[in-house]
Amino acid sequence: MTNIIVLLFRFLVGLAIGSFLNVAAFRYPKNNWGGRSKCLSCRRQLHWFELVPLVSFIIQGGRCRHCGKPLSRQYPLVELLSGLAAAFLPPFWFFVALAMILLSAIDWRLMIIPDELNIFLALMGVLAGVWGVGSFLENYVGVMPGPTNQFFGRLLAAALGLVLLGLIVFISRGRAMGAGDVKLAGALGLLAGWPDTILVLAISFIVGGIWGASLLITGHGKMKTLVPFGPFLVIGFWLTYFFGHGLLSWYVSLI
Repeated sequence: MTNIIVLLFRFLVGLAIGSFLNVAAFRYPKNNWGGRSKCLSCRRQLHWFELVPLVSFIIQGGRCRHCGKPLSRQYPLVELLSGLAAAFLPPFWFFVALAMILLSAIDWRLMIIPDELNIFLALMGVLAGVWGVGSFLENYVGVMPGPTNQFFGRLLAAALGLVLLGLIVFISRGRAMGAGDVKLAGALGLLAGWPDTILVLAISFIVGGIWGASLLITGHGKMKTLVPFGPFLVIGFWLTYFFGHGLLSWYVSLI
């Protein structure tokens, strides 16, 4: 019972933090941090009971009480992800998750990845090396030969991300993805290390490809429709974090 109460408390704290992340994401890059929250459609100032994380969105049916316009689904998604991160992740990875959630929310809306967040994630990758955080792939870490020294492994992984996505940007002349994606791939390389970053990148391209295909099939996008890649890199990282070993076991069983 005590564990459940602790998890619930951490989840509620995470919801509150997620509410702040939404404010930061929607007000970026104007840096207009002052003033009360308002509806993005009618600009009416919101009351406190309209700002209760997750609950207000559900009670209001996902619509503004004043103008009836649909509210962004980013609100409940960011709050829920922040709550789950607070409940189930250790402190180090919780702060990493918050940065990635904010980064994804900004990139999805504006197709911009703030340098400050990329630098923060890169520094967290350096700390992961200092603290000796191991591979998420467990016994599969030896599948891909590479440096035995963890720092060199993280540098190699960062170089892989920078070079691979940098080549895509160069070949496509910036049309396929942007410099922010390249920097993020480098930062994730420092965080995930070698050879985990290979799986992170592979999953990112697979999930991104599936999303792009679904847009074409459903008629919600065209071949030239721009899709932010940062969130898919983040998804690739967390799928590797939680399921990397299981995914490789499944893949090996197939071959």
